[in-house]
Amino acid sequence: MFFNRRPEGGRSWFMPVAFIGVALAALFIARQYFYVSPDRLYHLAWQKAQENVYDPMHSKDWAAWKHKFDGQMKDDAEAIQRANEMLKALLNDDYTHMVPAEAYVQELRSMDGKFIGIGVALDIDFDAAGEPVRNAAGQMAARTDADGNPVIKHVMAGSPAEKAGLKDGDALKSIDGKSCKDASIEGLIGMITGKEGTAVVLEIVRDGQTLAPVSIVRGQVKQESAVSAKMLDNEIGYIRLDTFGRFDNDDDMKKALESLNKAKAIVLDLRNNGGGLIENALHISSMFVKDGVIVTVKMRIAGNPAKPQYETTITRVTATDVIEEVSRTDKPGQVKSRSNKREFPYLLAGRPLVVLVNNMSASASEMTSGALRDNNVAVLVGEHTYGKGIGQHKVYMPNGTRLQVTSLRYFTPNGSWLGDAGATRKGMQPDIEVKPNKQRFEPTSAEDNQLEEAVKHLKSKI
Repeated sequence: MFFNRRPEGGRSWFMPVAFIGVALAALFIARQYFYVSPDRLYHLAWQKAQENVYDPMHSKDWAAWKHKFDGQMKDDAEAIQRANEMLKALLNDDYTHMVPAEAYVQELRSMDGKFIGIGVALDIDFDAAGEPVRNAAGQMAARTDADGNPVIKHVMAGSPAEKAGLKDGDALKSIDGKSCKDASIEGLIGMITGKEGTAVVLEIVRDGQTLAPVSIVRGQVKQESAVSAKMLDNEIGYIRLDTFGRFDNDDDMKKALESLNKAKAIVLDLRNNGGGLIENALHISSMFVKDGVIVTVKMRIAGNPAKPQYETTITRVTATDVIEEVSRTDKPGQVKSRSNKREFPYLLAGRPLVVLVNNMSASASEMTSGALRDNNVAVLVGEHTYGKGIGQHKVYMPNGTRLQVTSLRYFTPNGSWLGDAGATRKGMQPDIEVKPNKQRFEPTSAEDNQLEEAVKHLKSKI
């Protein structure tokens, strides 16, 4: 998931999260009936990208791409393909791109904890340095067995895959007759996903033996909670958050913290958490910070690319309120302050806190980690974080499509910008650096030496 700002005219972050899902769905339904030609769709992507991208002056070659493909695009799919080719050439930003209507519907379902598919989770492959392995196109590779077949990390409970007999650790040999050998995560997702009610045929390898092909009908899958909590012993509480990209993340975090009210210290595990929604990062951070600045966001104001203007919002919490101070470059000297009562209570209760991070902790994970460390309520343990101090804005386009544009930068309370997730990746250095003993291990297992160090630190504080 990407780190998103709220849409223009949308709710403040402290309003009920469920509202976003309803608003976005309604807006999508309205927009999908506004039809334009492929040429017009491409031109609008060209125009809206300049109006919304954080730094429109990054490239001087916008004019050369305006009519580059006129008359050559027969449908939306080609317009989207050409638009993404244009955006990549001009901005070299993997996070600014156009997506079709179907992908947006799937994303909305995923944010609501549901999606159409078969219900399997794959794993990313890492090299010896701990970096994700990528193919020539920059796509992340899937972890495989010795024969290059992607391995299923987890089969979701109640999913079509589970009902068909798939198990954790099975390897995908082929999908609809096409070999899966050395396929990327993105490629595999494209092969598996499809319309609800349609079937996909998988050839599975289990314990070195190829099983008979199995046909699985795609259906709606309810994802398990992204938040898990447990007591590690009689003193230390442990919470793992897999993503910030679900509408229920903040409510589930509140429940997790309340379930650990007897713990004397807390570990918050954000390893391999690639981020998600800004609202979730703000809500969750506020449960650990009683009084202090959470984040500063500098966001492009949509408009003339020749003279870009920006809005800066400083968000802080007090014991009772959430306060936003907003200033704009086109209105110098004016600062507007708005406040509301806290929606989520402060639940850390002064207890020692460790946040576990690694090189795949990105975006909203880094925002949260930075907020907790800069407010002196947490110590970071693990590895250097990813370095994604940017966020994306969804521009709703004709034909039900969507343009996702990097339109903001965020800064931790002490003013640090963590980078652009590309050529400039700064990230955060942990307070206690711990390299994993093994590249692959299950969190909280006996092999988890990073958690072991976190517990050791907390026990010295209680």
